[in-house]
Amino acid sequence: MSTPPSLPGLPGLTWSRHKKPGFSTRVASHVSGREVRVALMDYPLYEFASAYSGLASASTAAFAGLGSASLQNLMGFFLQLQGQFGTFLYADPDDNTVSAQAIGVGDGSTQAFVMGRSLGGWNEPVCWVTAIADIYLNGVAQASGNFLLTAPNMLAFATPPAAGAAITADFSFAFQCRFLDDQIDFEEFMSALWRLDSLKFRSIKANTATAGAMIPGWYSAFAVSGQAPTLFADTTTEGGANHYYYNGSTCGSFAALLTALGISFTRSTAAYYVNSAGQLVSAAGNTPRFDYGWNGSAFASRGLLLEGASTNVVQNSQALNASGWNIGDLTIATAAASAPDGTTTANLLTEDTSATLHRIYQSATVTANQITTLSVFLKYVSRQYAILEASDGAARRFFAVVDLINGVVTQTGVETPASGASCIGSGLTRLANGWYRLTVTGTLATGQTTLYSQLGLSNTGTPGAMPSYAGASEAIYAWGFQSEQLPFASSYIPTTSAAASRGTDSLSAATWPAITAGTLYAEADTLYPSQLQRLIEINDGTANNKAALSFNSSAAGAFDFVDGGSAEAALSAGTITASAPVQVAAAFQANDFALVANGGAAATASSGAVPSFGKLYLGQGATGNPLFGHLAQFGAWNNLRGPNASLQALT
Repeated sequence: MSTPPSLPGLPGLTWSRHKKPGFSTRVASHVSGREVRVALMDYPLYEFASAYSGLASASTAAFAGLGSASLQNLMGFFLQLQGQFGTFLYADPDDNTVSAQAIGVGDGSTQAFVMGRSLGGWNEPVCWVTAIADIYLNGVAQASGNFLLTAPNMLAFATPPAAGAAITADFSFAFQCRFLDDQIDFEEFMSALWRLDSLKFRSIKANTATAGAMIPGWYSAFAVSGQAPTLFADTTTEGGANHYYYNGSTCGSFAALLTALGISFTRSTAAYYVNSAGQLVSAAGNTPRFDYGWNGSAFASRGLLLEGASTNVVQNSQALNASGWNIGDLTIATAAASAPDGTTTANLLTEDTSATLHRIYQSATVTANQITTLSVFLKYVSRQYAILEASDGAARRFFAVVDLINGVVTQTGVETPASGASCIGSGLTRLANGWYRLTVTGTLATGQTTLYSQLGLSNTGTPGAMPSYAGASEAIYAWGFQSEQLPFASSYIPTTSAAASRGTDSLSAATWPAITAGTLYAEADTLYPSQLQRLIEINDGTANNKAALSFNSSAAGAFDFVDGGSAEAALSAGTITASAPVQVAAAFQANDFALVANGGAAATASSGAVPSFGKLYLGQGATGNPLFGHLAQFGAWNNLRGPNASLQALT
């Protein structure tokens, strides 16, 4: 169950607030004065009313203490929920946490319980548990792996609490509510200063059943020959179920797993990723990114995003009428609409009515004979087609054309082919609110070191090159232009007056015990299928002794064993497709090695020694080869050569 949004906390909230619990009772009165009463509700619904004495509509903090655009924040929240239709979470400032709260009493068989709170001797289920601090059995705090919270308010134990065991908890909660009206009345009583006399909403019925509560011990599904994994992680669950396990204990987050392993995560710069709402957001330096992508019906987690370094050579990537850009027969309005990152910085590109090229472009010096990828975020306004292209200034261009109404690339190619010039491919990625990221990859003519990055409007889906046509004042939104010398589009790198770079995502090595047999597993995708990339590797800190599970240039999986600098086994399986998730598992013991990709037949080797180990690497190896993509799952089973059938089942 997805978590509803939370009512924004705004500084303009004022007194007084109202909270009204209410029941529903049927009363039948007799002429004698006697009554028959039937309670129709076991638990009350709560009505709330709040007032906001000050809401600022300016995008800058024009009124001290009210923040910027607080009116838009509150009004937009109401609009997103479509009035009474949607639900949201409200944390009552005076009623949102409990300590040592009685949840139930164990009977030796019941595993799931509804979480509630007590109020003046009254007990009722809470609407939505937002966080659990501790769970206790007879006053003893339980390890996080022994219990699991299932939204909205169900608590489940891996082992049923013993008969008579008192279950208590420290947790926070919120009321799940809906608005009481389909309209709210904002009043502007001074210029750019608004108020809302009453915002009314009501809680909905709290869940009272444990059906559907998830029982912990999820890692048992990944047992191999009855042995639980030494290490297992599913990074697509970050912030939700948090499926992380190491040395017999569950970890409450990816950060907790890294702490348990003794690994640190580093990246020297901030970096962008897509969140669960399909919005582009920035993660601070040294902060992992858990990325989402459109799966055809919703934005689904793709797991931990890992990338090497890259540089965006375009200046002013967001301000498309600033220095560095040349504007041809277009007018550009900045701050025209909400951009992919939610800021009001999108550029409105409107074509002139002259019969010519309607485009923007800029040049940069690049390394000759390198693959280049251009990318830009686009949104339909009134012109259906746009074209993204790279040139060396002599009409030798590779390009891609996008249909912004239907969300498809309609044409890719090379204009005026020349030695070395090529169009390798293109792509289109969907984001929230009608935005797409268009990419095109290719090479300039041999020896060329000047790159012209161009974006234009088009009156056709198959122009063959940047088209010249009589404009009709049609328009598109554009934002976030990027040109980088990589064979794919990496995550967005913002620039201002100069090129800018993103640092490498790096996970330091963990100490790993010496083992004589083992099983390794990973699920990942890559943006760079032609490059060797490590997924999970155990070694002695060098490349001389290692067991490495990888992507390589021609296979969906590769498993390399090196002992004393000599290859003991080198296995490969399947074929790899860019961005397609691949599951690979391998197992080893002396003279017995196997690799399986995507449940296929095992590739095997029957001779070779097992090297000495002492280090664990994730998303890279002792000598580099970092992953450009998502590491969704990874696992290791020490001193266990998993059967081939188990490797197939894992993948």
